[in-house]
Amino acid sequence: MSQTEKGSEPRSKRGKGALWLALGGGCAMTLLLELIGQGEVHEGLKETFAFYAIFGFVSCAMLIVVAKLLGIVLKVEESYYD
Repeated sequence: MSQTEKGSEPRSKRGKGALWLALGGGCAMTLLLELIGQGEVHEGLKETFAFYAIFGFVSCAMLIVVAKLLGIVLKVEESYYD
């Protein structure tokens, strides 16, 4: 069997199409909900100066902290794969 046959592709190449499809489906669903939805907007915090910039920065910082904590929790010994 050659390496280019469908069944012998690495897992990352086979799953890439499914990930793009899931991303596109999620974006399409969000757009559809935005177009048909008449959600109630509470204008409290959103009127604060630079709310979305601050929200984005805090969210990114929280993601970094969670990733660091996961790295500590999921760390394995160096001899694990030996």
